[in-house]
Amino acid sequence: PRGYFCPRICSTPIPCPPGTYQDRMGQDVCLPCLAGYFCRGLSYLTNSSSLFKDRADGGAQQCPSGFYCLVRSKYPEPCKAGFFNPQILSKN
Repeated sequence: PRGYFCPRICSTPIPCPPGTYQDRMGQDVCLPCLAGYFCRGLSYLTNSSSLFKDRADGGAQQCPSGFYCLVRSKYPEPCKAGFFNPQILSKN
């Protein structure tokens, strides 16, 4: 499923690690999270009903307003003191 990878032949898909995502099915690697997005990784999922579910976003979430997200962001970073960016998908 999207949000997971399976190197070579594997019986169980592996969640993409933090800072990466995969928005296509059947891939053998995860991709670096793009600037403007954050990717927590799917290893935080512990509820068995959430495991191995297809993720349309591949594990990448839009950076919210008031924050910025660089390449490979695991979490959105708040804007520096005295600054605010009202836009989503902010890279700085």
